[in-house]
Amino acid sequence: DSNTWHSVPLAFAVLPAVGGVLWDGGSAFVADVMLLLLLAVFLHWLVKFPWEWYHSSQRLLPTIPHGEEPAAAAVPIVDPARVAAEKEMRRNEMLALTACFAGPLLGGWMLHAVRSQLSRPSEGLVSNFNLTVFVLAAELRPVAQVVKLMRARTLHLQRMVHRLPRSRVEDVERRVEGLAEEVRELAALAKRAVERDPDLDALNRAVRRYEKREVLHSAQTESRILEINNRLNDVITLTAAAQRKQAQHTFAALLLDWACGFVLAPLSLTWKIMCLPAKAVELVTGAGE
Repeated sequence: DSNTWHSVPLAFAVLPAVGGVLWDGGSAFVADVMLLLLLAVFLHWLVKFPWEWYHSSQRLLPTIPHGEEPAAAAVPIVDPARVAAEKEMRRNEMLALTACFAGPLLGGWMLHAVRSQLSRPSEGLVSNFNLTVFVLAAELRPVAQVVKLMRARTLHLQRMVHRLPRSRVEDVERRVEGLAEEVRELAALAKRAVERDPDLDALNRAVRRYEKREVLHSAQTESRILEINNRLNDVITLTAAAQRKQAQHTFAALLLDWACGFVLAPLSLTWKIMCLPAKAVELVTGAGE
């Protein structure tokens, strides 16, 4: 409210006199308190306003998740007014960051200048230790912001150095899209397979029954073949034995024939020799007739 701010100087002028009227030394005490309060207000604004100025001067950028690369932006349209505004915002940002460092220093100098105006000795209420602690505590935030900016800048440079060319990025995007399409096709096939599970189960059961029957039939066939082989082996064995016996019998008969031939051959020759005169007589008799 503007009326309140207009009344503040009047209060600072009247209250010390009222304090002096009420008790001895009250004027100096009230003056010290009011001076310290006024100084606190200025210190508050010296620390707060530079940061508000700094944040309002920062350019709003789209948030990019950590680890992702920003997409290639389209070629912007050159606007002189926009370029000038961006340059001015950049200058304001740098000036505001400088003010964030200068504000606490200016506040410390004001504390040092005002403490000589207090009624007590200069080191009584505001000591050099208080000044040092105030300045160091107020400078923590600007230093942290500078460190943050340096880290962000280094990370940005690292991304710029290691960022893939746009052609490779497009190639990777195409491959990812192809893989996504294959995944969708596989998901559809899996869904259809799940829907066909009952028919597949029935078919599997039928195939298993057929396989069991086939195994049983194969076992029976093998047993029959083994039995036939055993019988054939027995027949072959019997045939070989019979052939051996027949061969032995034939050899004995041949030997007997040879022996008879050796015995009967001389007798037959002798008989033929003895019959020669009779045959000769018959021949002669037949010739005479």
